[in-house]
Amino acid sequence: MQDIRKLLLLLLLANWQISNAQVGIGTINPDASSILDLASNSQGILTPRMTTEQRNLISSPANGLLIYNITTSGFNYYDDGWKDYGTYVKYYSTNGVGDIGTKSNIDMALPYISISPTPGKYSVSFDSQFTNNIMIIAANTDNLLTDFFLAYNQLEIRPTTNTSRINFSNETISPGKYSVASAIEISGSLTLDAGGDPNALFVFKANGDLNMVAGTTIILKNGALPENVFWVAEGAIGIGANTIAKGILISHGYAIAVANASTLDGKMLTNSGAIAFGVGTCTTPSKESSIISLGSLSTFVAFTGSGAINNTGASVYNGNIASGSGATTSLATATVNGTIFPPGNTPETNSGYSNENTIATFSIYQGGVLIPNSIRKLKCNSNRSNLSLQTIVDVISGQTIDVKWNISSGTLALGNRILTLTSVK
Repeated sequence: MQDIRKLLLLLLLANWQISNAQVGIGTINPDASSILDLASNSQGILTPRMTTEQRNLISSPANGLLIYNITTSGFNYYDDGWKDYGTYVKYYSTNGVGDIGTKSNIDMALPYISISPTPGKYSVSFDSQFTNNIMIIAANTDNLLTDFFLAYNQLEIRPTTNTSRINFSNETISPGKYSVASAIEISGSLTLDAGGDPNALFVFKANGDLNMVAGTTIILKNGALPENVFWVAEGAIGIGANTIAKGILISHGYAIAVANASTLDGKMLTNSGAIAFGVGTCTTPSKESSIISLGSLSTFVAFTGSGAINNTGASVYNGNIASGSGATTSLATATVNGTIFPPGNTPETNSGYSNENTIATFSIYQGGVLIPNSIRKLKCNSNRSNLSLQTIVDVISGQTIDVKWNISSGTLALGNRILTLTSVK
């Protein structure tokens, strides 16, 4: 009889809980607005814990579903797609100080004005001032040489991961430092696979010459970036004809030569040696390496501390060029979308290109693609004018927001500048 009474009491309590549609754990007075009220001074609540792979296998997740991701060590919630709760950022911002200039009539990325946010919707704004009356400071070769050796030394102290390779041909290479006591030769198709890591670093170090034979193709895969690929030689560097090269060429004291009909997405840097290029196209990466700092060399496509820069024909250089003491006169037949800095440290004054019909163009790029509604074409003269760009973007994983600029003729200068991304719902 007592058992029956206990059962009836339990059923009565359960019915009361159901009818009130509230449950309290650790409290006898659950809040009226909550279906479940948990109270404790010494314990927490555990949500389901799983890997990203396990999370992605959840069938038809409902908006509001919450889990703890042990792969990324943070909470994820579902809202028309999985989002990171713990890493939510309201805004991103980057800026530059002082004047920078360009003579390029094609879009070039502003150095260091680049943001790679987490996925989401953002309001993008960019503000600065522009003019075509600027002062160009001649390249301080002492500073450029200092930054050359700083970059070289950073590469030298990187731990070596492989010392057995001399030749690379028709294969796929993982990130690392490949260093040998002799020359290195590259031929065929060489694929550099970053494995999805945008900070993957590839260093090829020859204690002799480094050569790419004619027709070599360097392929960047799975997030590999040219600014994180370095070809370093204690001897000369030679790039054969019809080669597609990616990365930064660094010769420690010797010449660099790139033969006819080749393209280089990178830089040519030597502290003491001539640089020969063309006919071809060489483009400096729009961003600096995420691992190795190049300092003032970040915007240069070619630099030699003491040699000449020998151009062939109608080559195209996208970036700045400087020689510490050698001639650069052969560049007269080339297209240089950048500045050719003369030797020495003496400032040069640009008298100003006052033609009111000179047009400066500024625009925002998302993942390397122009956002049409962000374009602003503005008349440029000797007075400083305010510049403001705005747009809305839906960013997916891995995309970068950049600002690019060009000038129809003459020289364009940009003052203090700031790029800001603000999260919107």
